[in-house]
Amino acid sequence: KQAAANFSLLVTLVMNLYRSLGFISITEGQDWLGNNWEKLLTIEGINSS
Repeated sequence: KQAAANFSLLVTLVMNLYRSLGFISITEGQDWLGNNWEKLLTIEGINSS
């Protein structure tokens, strides 16, 4: 039960992230994230190195 709730929360967070970055389509957001995950870490202030 807890795993399902955690996964649901993660999906909601990712969908809100796509919306906040201006993506209307989840597919476009996934494509961008796949190619730019290091930029996402920079946006969040996390050092990837």
